[in-house]
Amino acid sequence: MLVKYVIMAWKNAHPKYKKLNYPEFKAEKNKLFKNRLLKSAWMLIVVLECWLQLFFKIILKLKIKKNVIIADRYIYDSLIDQSINIEFTEKEFLLLLNNRLIQNLFPKPDVTIYLDCTEDKAFSRKSDIPSVDSLKDRRKLFLMAAGLMKWDKIDGSLNIDAVWKETKRIVGGKLKISL
Repeated sequence: MLVKYVIMAWKNAHPKYKKLNYPEFKAEKNKLFKNRLLKSAWMLIVVLECWLQLFFKIILKLKIKKNVIIADRYIYDSLIDQSINIEFTEKEFLLLLNNRLIQNLFPKPDVTIYLDCTEDKAFSRKSDIPSVDSLKDRRKLFLMAAGLMKWDKIDGSLNIDAVWKETKRIVGGKLKISL
């Protein structure tokens, strides 16, 4: 949340950025993060903010009750967003996923499912996406993470009933429960 407010405040203070298309906006953002110290500080703030949200929304609930918790996005979405925002190389992104601090702060989920679909399909479904190019950047990193971390993948272009059926099959199989 804090990160989103900082970005919104920055955009409001710099109205010209509202008029830029995605490649122009990305280039302008990347100018800000050429400084490695700023880049590292930004990622630290993002990780700490994600951890605070996780702590209050998930970790405390797990300590109180041993329940199944379903989380949309989790830490991976933020890591991918910020890797794109500050233009990490693929190597830097992979190092980030394997970072010991991140692995210690964020418990590994028992099941991670990635709903994959083409960028055009995703763009047609959502109104808050700046461009198909932004989805291409994200999808590339999500596919990389899914392969590295051995996530289950479901074809997100399937109808909702088929996606739900496949989700239940995967979760039931991994957790050894009947859904």
